Amino acid sequence: MKRSTLLTVSALALIAAIGAGIAVTAKRPGTDFARGEKLFANLGSKLDSAASIEITRHDGRFTLVRKGETWVLPEKGDFPVRPELIRQTLAALTEMETIEAKTAKPELFERLNLNDPADKDAKSIRVAVKDGSGGILADLLIGKRRPGTATAAGSTGDSQMLYVRKAGENNTWLVQAQIDARASAVDWTSRDLMDITMEDLSKVELTGADGAVLTLSRAPDVKDFTVENVPEGRKAKSGWDVNQLGTTLETLNFEDVQMADTVSAPVNAAKGRFESKDGLIVTITLVPNDKDTWALIKAEGNAEKAAPIATKVDGWAFRLPDYKRERLLKTINDVLQPVEPAPAGG
Repeated sequence: MKRSTLLTVSALALIAAIGAGIAVTAKRPGTDFARGEKLFANLGSKLDSAASIEITRHDGRFTLVRKGETWVLPEKGDFPVRPELIRQTLAALTEMETIEAKTAKPELFERLNLNDPADKDAKSIRVAVKDGSGGILADLLIGKRRPGTATAAGSTGDSQMLYVRKAGENNTWLVQAQIDARASAVDWTSRDLMDITMEDLSKVELTGADGAVLTLSRAPDVKDFTVENVPEGRKAKSGWDVNQLGTTLETLNFEDVQMADTVSAPVNAAKGRFESKDGLIVTITLVPNDKDTWALIKAEGNAEKAAPIATKVDGWAFRLPDYKRERLLKTINDVLQPVEPAPAGG
């Protein structure tokens, strides 16, 4: 083949390749991104105007609202939100980088858990960040997490991979992000109330709705609690049956919260009173309300120890874990057993 012919063939091949590239590029949607691009490139400059974050799932929605320098949950009586979770979420949206484009076919969204949250049993989570006027700063559907880690172009370190889709768009993406969009409203709060160990307590009084009182006490430097006012013919069960009641305040947290003035404690409410060795007194009053039981908590006595607890609990009613509530409802019969009669002829 002549040199001129070779050059002509090569030139035609190059032109064809360029043409193909132009054709592929032309078919890309206008919202396409290259690898390693920010999904919300302009969000960083607008974070100061962020006023709310709306979380939507198939089973409902809730909103985190900015009030001055704090964030709160209006659906929970403006209970405070953990500020570090807000910062992490906004930072994650700002830094979210594309790894590769995925499907743009709506019929395939469910495979990535990216169908609309309004769909029955949808597993997507929608996170919408808005300014004070309700304007959208970022609106994203979060789907499946992909196992392993990856580093997008131009970034440093490893991060999680997950599938996402901008609300109102069909393009889906595999992105790099560290985002923890918690699906439960209370999971955005600090659920820890107090952590007072059994060893810190000197006395426990549990009063039932019938007025009956179970009293446990312990002398200084004694390991086990003693049951007071034990009737004749009865004795305390094993140490654990009694001592576990003294662990009620250990790692005490809540499962739900509402304003205290939404519940009203009956006169004969069951309650627990816990007195520490250094004079702190914590009282928990149980309030039945519809299908739930709520706890009203009061801390007093030792001012230094009571103040940080009071800051968390005053004005609020909490739904405690079942096992904690059950301990508060124990009676003297739950910790006693019959005295075995002496063997005949002993």
